[in-house]
Amino acid sequence: MGVNSVAAAAEQARLLVQDGQFEAAWVHLDWGLRHLGSREDGLALRGAVGQLPPLIWGEVRWAKLLGMVGYRSGDLELIGRALAAMPAGEGHGLRAYGLLQAGQWQEARRLAADVLSTDAVARRVWARTSWELREDWRQAYDIVLPLESGRDRALLRVDYAVSLVDSNDDASARTEYAQAIRDFGRDHWGRISALGNRGVACLNLGEFAAAEGAFLEGLQTSSRVGVPDHLPLLWRGLGTVWRAHGEYRRAIAAYRKALPAAGAAWGVDQLQDVFLARRAEAYAWGLLGQIDTALDTIFALQSELEGGPDLLRRTWIDVALWRLKSGDARGAALALADAPLVSEQEKATGAVIRAELARRSGDMGAALGLLHTAQLRPVWRMELSLVFPDLFGLLGPLPTPPNWVVDIEARGPITVRMHRQKLELPPQSDAAALLVLLCMNAHSLARERVVETLFPQATTAQRRQRLDRAVRQLRERLGWPEALRSDGQFVTLSSDPHWQLSLPTPAQADLFCEGRRDEWILQWRQEHSWFPVDSQ
Repeated sequence: MGVNSVAAAAEQARLLVQDGQFEAAWVHLDWGLRHLGSREDGLALRGAVGQLPPLIWGEVRWAKLLGMVGYRSGDLELIGRALAAMPAGEGHGLRAYGLLQAGQWQEARRLAADVLSTDAVARRVWARTSWELREDWRQAYDIVLPLESGRDRALLRVDYAVSLVDSNDDASARTEYAQAIRDFGRDHWGRISALGNRGVACLNLGEFAAAEGAFLEGLQTSSRVGVPDHLPLLWRGLGTVWRAHGEYRRAIAAYRKALPAAGAAWGVDQLQDVFLARRAEAYAWGLLGQIDTALDTIFALQSELEGGPDLLRRTWIDVALWRLKSGDARGAALALADAPLVSEQEKATGAVIRAELARRSGDMGAALGLLHTAQLRPVWRMELSLVFPDLFGLLGPLPTPPNWVVDIEARGPITVRMHRQKLELPPQSDAAALLVLLCMNAHSLARERVVETLFPQATTAQRRQRLDRAVRQLRERLGWPEALRSDGQFVTLSSDPHWQLSLPTPAQADLFCEGRRDEWILQWRQEHSWFPVDSQ
């Protein structure tokens, strides 16, 4: 071929198409499809075929090739054009895929079955429609998964995992997502998606540490390779982990990072991201005890969803929840009556709201009955018990509410942790030293005192620049902008978490803020040590 990557093949094909050398372009495109290993490869091939003349579409082999380019790049319009150009007896796998997307599952499954042994697209459609029709779908995936390898197997595993989550089998889904991450190989888009969804499965199981690890790895990979598509999923997931730990302000900041860019026209996917992020933010406000803010967030969301009426109607379950928490039982009942209860979480929340309404009317038997029938995943049960403790108290002892603690370790290099998760704060940075300094001074210190202590040798301009940089870094690494307030007079830590500073014993005073040689640190070591300390 003379090329060593799909991207190079796609670029060569694009140039050949421009030059009218369609036969040679076909060879490069066909090679690219056979060696494709990522969504990025598919998009590169899609870009190469944009200027093909209509005459080409009349050839069956071109129509088949272009249909597969559409499939590999996620271009449903291109698939449709290719299918329209094919004779009725051709392209069974792609036709089945089009029927799947249109919700015509029975016909899609029939077409896919005709070419199951030879067509990877057909195998994916056949297994997926088996799930949609609830016809031995686990067995279907057991049949097709061994027939695939690489990215096609990864796509199958993701489809299977989605079905498992929808069947409340998050433990099996978690395993499938983990294997999909491996199978995606160099497909960063697929790997990040699988990481995010694996995190969701772990969240559903109450495995918060594993969930946080998956979301953080996804964010790091996304930043490293420049693939932003899954950032809303990752930030929402991370926010929900932090919310489960009682870090509500931090969670709110994460949910706001999950919102699409303001000013751009929002499509269906963007509206879905807004819907999920805003209602999650409202939940965090409610758990923080700010019910009015929770309701205001939902009402603002309803205004944003005017272009998506189905999503808008689903927000009435959130209105019902927070109206009931505020004591408005009648308003909650009216809102609940307007809520369609689409997702499993919405159905479970609806059952809990009805149970609380029954409890408040004095019907404890009905309340318990509704509570027992609610399909509550661990994290839903924990958070709803914080919203309605009297209701969940009917079942027995309540879980201990989460306590937001920031642990600052100064017995050695400065490290910061929340819920045992180490934050990426460089131990010798000005930001780390600033955090320790504030914790040693009742969490607030005059700005002038801060810069004199941290940067005694710097000029006035340098002091201002270094402090501003340290404040920005500390806010970023702690995870929410209000973590630190810096005005013209004072630098103050947020009162939301409990800041817990660990200092060395006199026998180990020389380890205080190890790695930094600030004058105030050296002085502390000398004053608190049982032994002489090197001050140089």
